[in-house]
Amino acid sequence: MWVLMKRFSFIVLILILTLSCEKKETTHKTLRTCIYSDPQSLDTRKVGDYISSEVLFMLYRGLMHYSASGELEPSLCKRYEISKDKKTYTFYLKKAFWSNKEAITAYDFERSWKKILEPSFPSQYAELLYPIKNAEAAKRGTISVDEVKIKAINNKVLKVELEHPNPYFLFLTSFSSYFPMPKNIDEKNLAHQNVNNLAFSGPFILEKWERKSKMILKKNPCFYNKDKIDLDSIHISIISNEETAFQMYENNEIDFLSSFLSPLAIETLGKVKNRDDSKFIAIGGFSFLCFNTEKFPFNNKHLRKAFSLAIDRKKIVDNITQLNEPIALRCIPPIFLKGPNKDLIKNNEKELAKKHFDKALGELGVS
Repeated sequence: MWVLMKRFSFIVLILILTLSCEKKETTHKTLRTCIYSDPQSLDTRKVGDYISSEVLFMLYRGLMHYSASGELEPSLCKRYEISKDKKTYTFYLKKAFWSNKEAITAYDFERSWKKILEPSFPSQYAELLYPIKNAEAAKRGTISVDEVKIKAINNKVLKVELEHPNPYFLFLTSFSSYFPMPKNIDEKNLAHQNVNNLAFSGPFILEKWERKSKMILKKNPCFYNKDKIDLDSIHISIISNEETAFQMYENNEIDFLSSFLSPLAIETLGKVKNRDDSKFIAIGGFSFLCFNTEKFPFNNKHLRKAFSLAIDRKKIVDNITQLNEPIALRCIPPIFLKGPNKDLIKNNEKELAKKHFDKALGELGVS
């Protein structure tokens, strides 16, 4: 991922779709950035796209989050306990408040997570909750959501039981789908951008949202960690045109651009990638294409294999993305790996691709 960033004396770190601000002496109190479209929703339970997620990370918090140094640490919980069999997590919440000054409770988490798992609720990332016992069955409608093992013991204690031990469950709780929504939220307001009745748990609150124009975020005076937030506000311009966004940056109207939130045209990226204000940050993700394996002709495994083998991923990196990314030959991004790891996919093996292609044609009865 690339970013263009003016010389600020505060730290802006994007890591696995998180934004953290750490206290540091600065005279800059407003960050000006842009996104290429409006967030799909401000309901953490519904969305998971890049744009919505980044805005939600500014407005909400969950049990855990990543610090500016890249460490997973407690956020709305002050501590947690894990059972000996690694299947039961007990979270003890810190004293924290919504921006409307109401207390954030364990019941907010239970209610929000179970809402996601209702079969009729439109959540893009419900599967992120499937490590929780009975979660997937509830979403499929085979059991009641009341049977999902999420339980608020009292206002400050949340108990969660998993299907199996899961080494990355704590990480999952740092993702926006696990952020609770306030109990009295009017979802019609969420859909129609009325910010007056919204309550937030994160470092910023939404002061104004003019669709296809801008969002203005202000520092949340009720945020539990407000003294560590240097910024007073974030001004987000909504700019769909790549060249317009870049020219605003060049004219010092925007302080920060990133490939997640406001992509540059390939021609522009080639010009700026070696500049001092252009930074490249390794992230835990990769891009991929999906085949419909249930329909002709990609229901044939040899045809799928042929397409995969024929692709020259290095040319895509060199000529299209131009960010010098490592090509994806395995499912786990290199940033998560320690030491050598065996490649699972071959790149640009044209002769082998042709063999699989010919075999696929024979099996499919195509000449």
